[in-house]
Amino acid sequence: MISELLQAIALAMVIEGLYYALMPDKAQEAMRRLCSVPASVLSTAGMILALFGTVCVILLRR
Repeated sequence: MISELLQAIALAMVIEGLYYALMPDKAQEAMRRLCSVPASVLSTAGMILALFGTVCVILLRR
């Protein structure tokens, strides 16, 4: 279980690292746009993504 969690975190780091390495200008622009989004919207979006990801993991592990 812990090994799978660490693998998932490592994969997320690879994907995010590639995004910054291959498209640094787009990454900076995305960060600029995120600064203008209200914190409540970011929080809601984060919770929805976390819930969706949890559901996906549960369904894939069956």
